[in-house]
Amino acid sequence: DWVQVVKSGGGKPKQPAAQLVVVNASINELKDRERRKKNFIVYGVPEPSCTVTVDKRSADEKFIKDILCSIGKSETKPVHTKRLKSKDQAKPGPILLELTDASLRNPVLLAAKSLRNSSAYKSVYISPDLTEAERQLDYQLQQERNKLNTELGNNSPFRYGIRGNQLQKFKKIHYFNLAKTTENTPPQ
Repeated sequence: DWVQVVKSGGGKPKQPAAQLVVVNASINELKDRERRKKNFIVYGVPEPSCTVTVDKRSADEKFIKDILCSIGKSETKPVHTKRLKSKDQAKPGPILLELTDASLRNPVLLAAKSLRNSSAYKSVYISPDLTEAERQLDYQLQQERNKLNTELGNNSPFRYGIRGNQLQKFKKIHYFNLAKTTENTPPQ
């Protein structure tokens, strides 16, 4: 209504400071996620015994290259590698890796599950580089998933998992039944 605009002086109503803080925090979160989407973090890589920083970096890069080869991703070349400080002095600091393209990250993360079966890299874990908000959400989802799976019990044919930042119920796959099924299936 034009009468109200003229009476109020024609200016736009100002947003309260709290709304601006939320908007700025959301924008910063989106920028941080965009910056991190090409990164992943490798935990459990032992600190090199070298004293020279250049030698330490090259030792870390060689170790990362060996890990990528062991999971079948030798063609993946990190653009940037950086050893981060550890919160626990008894553990080695994690290594942050940046890739050339965000589409390379998920195949590496999927292949990293094979490190569990490797005796040489059993203590090495690869995870995505997440923002603080993403880490908190992931933690809450894991807690809720574990609670729901405990309520279901071990004998349930279903379990809960996290897919796309949501909890979903899945039917358990019994690998011994799957192996028997594929053995008895005639070739096509």
